[in-house]
Amino acid sequence: MLLIVGNQYFITKLDDLGSPALMKKFYNLYINLKTGGAYNFDVIVNGTTVNTSGGTIGSFTKLKVSLSTVANASTFQLKILNKTTTSITINSISLEYRVLYKRVS
Repeated sequence: MLLIVGNQYFITKLDDLGSPALMKKFYNLYINLKTGGAYNFDVIVNGTTVNTSGGTIGSFTKLKVSLSTVANASTFQLKILNKTTTSITINSISLEYRVLYKRVS
């Protein structure tokens, strides 16, 4: 589990997902999280803000984030930016993508 305290962020390493020479198409990101009250955070993928989520969650809930606005890329990097003082607990993050059999140019 990962705890993001208020007004902080979590960032992953730049990952090539096992095939650095091939492009990938990203579809969805599934985030299983819980908060102690109202939350507001940004999901940023490869430098592009794809979703701003807000609401109230008491127990673990799975959020689906569409990555349709993210361009095809050979690498993936995720940043979750907490914009409130409420803590966010992330249990798991899953990425739905497929490899395009097209070399990086």
